[in-house]
This record gives sequence, structure tokens and C-alpha cells, in this order.
Amino acid sequence: SKHFNGYLKYRHSYSDRDSGDHHIFHPSAGFDWEVTRDSGISLGLGVLFHNWDNNNDDSTDPFIDINAYKIFNFSRRGSLSVTGSSGYGESGDQAASLGYTTYYKTGFQLSYQLQKRLSSNLFGSYKLNEFHESAVNRKDNTINLGGGLSWLPLKWLRFNLSYSYTDFNTDTSQRGDYAENKATFSISFIPTRPVRLKSSPSRQSLETEIF
Repeated sequence: SKHFNGYLKYRHSYSDRDSGDHHIFHPSAGFDWEVTRDSGISLGLGVLFHNWDNNNDDSTDPFIDINAYKIFNFSRRGSLSVTGSSGYGESGDQAASLGYTTYYKTGFQLSYQLQKRLSSNLFGSYKLNEFHESAVNRKDNTINLGGGLSWLPLKWLRFNLSYSYTDFNTDTSQRGDYAENKATFSISFIPTRPVRLKSSPSRQSLETEIF
């Protein structure tokens, strides 16, 4: 229908590394539902078939593809956005030796207009990364909390002040746990004819803001 789609999907990932090649075969089936203008969910069930060209044992793992968000507008000044998703992919350039990771993450953002030109927000997120190679086989947990203020003294000038706290812990001895406190101040110059965004943020833009 206009707001509901079903799908059959096949994804194949291949990694060529010195430690051995790695194939992931991932067939899945599910649906993508735009529930309202400010909420939606994509949900699928599939299987990850891991094929290794090294000492790792081949494995077959059931997997849930999920990506959901919802925006609650509880007043003209305030709104609460929540999102959650799961997926898998490469670990990143700084940790290429870790191979592929499966991740699960959820987060929220609370926005409130304090005055005509002053707004505030609170945000938080949790992310779990699982690395499955036998030489790694670890789990990383990351919690992030923070908030900020945005002041618009002029139509073309905005000041932003934000603070965030990050708590990272892992079950491997190869990397230590840590906590990070970070404060950020920024100045934004706004063009006289800014690009108008949608009234409701997309699923991707919402996750970018929160995570």
C-alpha cells in the first residue's frame, strides 16, 4: 500500500584480509511501515551465513533487521524522539583488524523551546557492538548522555553550547574501559535563504543527531 511495503532481500558482504577471507550471506524478509508522518518501522528476519577462510569455524546465526523511530509532540514547545536499530558491517578504518561487527543501538532526544530564541535538548544513547572472529570475540558497550542550549540572537547567527558524557566498557583485555566528558561551543552563520527541512526528521537524520 502507500505506507506499507513488504520485501525479500539478499545481501552479500566480502572482506579480503591477510588473516583470511570472510563471506557473509544474508537472506531476509520483512516489511517497512510508515505508521504516521512522524513514526515508522522496518522489521525483517533473516539468517547470517558466515564463511571463513581461516581458523574460524563457519557459523549460521539468525538475525533481526530492525530500524524504528517515533516522535512524540507533547506540546507546541516540546518533543521527544526515540529510535532503535540493529545491523552489521565493517568495524571501521581504525579497527579494520576486528573484521565485521554486529551492532544494536537505541537512543532518545528531548527538545524544548525555552524562549522565542532559546531552545534546549537532552539526549542519550546505548550501543552494543559484537565482534565474532575467533581471534577477537569481544563485546563493547557504549553509553552516551548529554544536553545543550541553542541561542539565536539574530536571524543569521546562532550559538550552541553542549555537553556529553561517554562511558565505554569492553570484555577484552586488549583495550581499556574509559569515561569521557566533553563540552563543545560552536557558532553558526545562517544564510538569508536557508534550505527548508521537512517538519518531521527522517529516520536517518534522527539517528545522526542522537548517535
